[in-house]
Amino acid sequence: MAILFLTAAQPAALLAGPPAERVFSDRTVGYLSVADVPDFRARWNRTQIGLFTADPAVEPFADQVREKLKSRFGDSESNLGASLDDIFAAASGEAAAGLVSRGGARAALTMMADCTDRRDEADALLEKIDARLKELGASREDSTVEGGEVRVYTIAATDTKPAREALIALVDDHIVASDIVDEGRAMLDRFAGGGTAPLTDSEIYQETRDRSRESARLLEPTVSWFLAPFGWDEASRTRRDTSVGGRDTMGLLREQGFDAIRGAGGVVAIASDARRDFVHHTSIYAPAADGLSGEKAADKYRLAMRMMELINVDDLAVEPWAPRQSANYRTVSLDIAGAFDHFGTLFDAMAGYEGAFTTTIDGFAKDPYGPKIKIREEIVSRLGERVTVLTDYALPVEPDSQRYLVVIEATDPEGLREPIDKLMKSDGAELKELDGVPYWEVAPDEEVSDAPLVDSGLLVLEAPTKKPAAAASRSTVCVHNDALIVASDAALLRVALQGVEERESLAWCPDLKAAFAELDKLAPNSRSSVNFTRLDEKFRPGYELIRQNRMPESKTFVGRFLNRLLTTEEEEETGAIRPQRVDGSSLPSFEMARRYFGPAAQAVRSDNDGWTVTGVVLSKAAE
Repeated sequence: MAILFLTAAQPAALLAGPPAERVFSDRTVGYLSVADVPDFRARWNRTQIGLFTADPAVEPFADQVREKLKSRFGDSESNLGASLDDIFAAASGEAAAGLVSRGGARAALTMMADCTDRRDEADALLEKIDARLKELGASREDSTVEGGEVRVYTIAATDTKPAREALIALVDDHIVASDIVDEGRAMLDRFAGGGTAPLTDSEIYQETRDRSRESARLLEPTVSWFLAPFGWDEASRTRRDTSVGGRDTMGLLREQGFDAIRGAGGVVAIASDARRDFVHHTSIYAPAADGLSGEKAADKYRLAMRMMELINVDDLAVEPWAPRQSANYRTVSLDIAGAFDHFGTLFDAMAGYEGAFTTTIDGFAKDPYGPKIKIREEIVSRLGERVTVLTDYALPVEPDSQRYLVVIEATDPEGLREPIDKLMKSDGAELKELDGVPYWEVAPDEEVSDAPLVDSGLLVLEAPTKKPAAAASRSTVCVHNDALIVASDAALLRVALQGVEERESLAWCPDLKAAFAELDKLAPNSRSSVNFTRLDEKFRPGYELIRQNRMPESKTFVGRFLNRLLTTEEEEETGAIRPQRVDGSSLPSFEMARRYFGPAAQAVRSDNDGWTVTGVVLSKAAE
């Protein structure tokens, strides 16, 4: 999915002109606004991540990343002659950017900046834009409007690019820009108080804005954002010069009823006090599908979207067995049986034919060489509603170092054990024992079954050679006490089986207590999910691989995200591993870098027509 755009508004009395949300169109599908750019810069520089990127040892690398991202997402510079950084540099107040849907026509990229008391910087930006666009062969036509001047640029088509146009205006010390002239003129009309409907008239925008601000209460936002995910997908497709092959994920989700998620938006407060680097409040707006109603997802949504039944509970306390060394801990309360019941149509869509899910599930019961079990009746029906996931990594860091532990509540563990044993046995798993508890170990197909197992008994596994690190990836499955446990290796399985002393538990850790205390202030109500992350430990595998210039090989979540972000369309089509495009060899050691990454906590609350997500990142400097 594309990067989310962010929005915020200042009180009208403090603005020299209308806020951007009243200038941008109600057809805007992605929107980013920073309420006060100089204040944003000052706050960002006080955060730990701001200090990290300004560190002399990191700054050259950060500059490389910034340039690579600009070349990957340089749409605004090639079409408007200005990047968002350029707009920020000229702004004295609010700066905003958006993508406006125009049906099947090419979507409009729009920008606006309040340059009050910075006329020299605004004029310099206009000249820079003029020079850049003329380098591309643009012709220019000037006109005037009340309060300012308007420049319209036209760029003739080439062998590789269609004809393009842009409108750049400086009106009442505000820069207004669009790479579709008609949309730029509509922005000027709305700036003057007339014209077509502004973004504030959009029901979806209103809902996400008002709900996120209600959640934030008195917290003053530095940045806000809004995204209509399916509208964004459709609009962004109109801006591609060529079609991209592969699976249409958004189209598949739309067909499966996930277009009920009509919008998401939120506010972000940066360096709101010495303790909090970032606080965010996000609203995901998902009203009932047309013609449907009800409180349950199964009643108000269509097809696979009916899986989304997250259940608010008052107590999602940290599991006592979770060890203090954990990098990431998440627990979720959801209707597992309901999710299973409504997963079939999504499975069929991914498989490419109707009935694929039923055939697969029936195979478990009827295949003469299969486990001969009924998955729904014998396994799913015996599971509870709480799922806890813990992730970490093995040392030394390798591309597949990430490890996981999943603990699913079981309401009938004794009844669950037999079908799990049948399932594992039919899958070729090996029955083993750990501290008197039987468990199943599943080796990858390419791995020798008698490969040695590294079992340090610690969450962070010190693997002295590559062979034990590979062995640690052999997953394990076990039914024990009141849970079904799935772990990436026996060391993590032992954690769930044995538990830890109270002082060695995650719940005892001061950083978790501090993060959850702040989260409780921000989101005191019941929750359907809660998450704790040590950002230093979460980012460590990716950071170490960047230093080794091996990031493209990473299989961690963060690594896959960055790789997708930086992989070209040509590399996606061929399936090639991208080369590392930035040199990380000069980065400081992780032990030096980790002081910049503090703990974070996040909570999700289920609402009648969507979800509210609240999170906080704490500064290590305040510890």
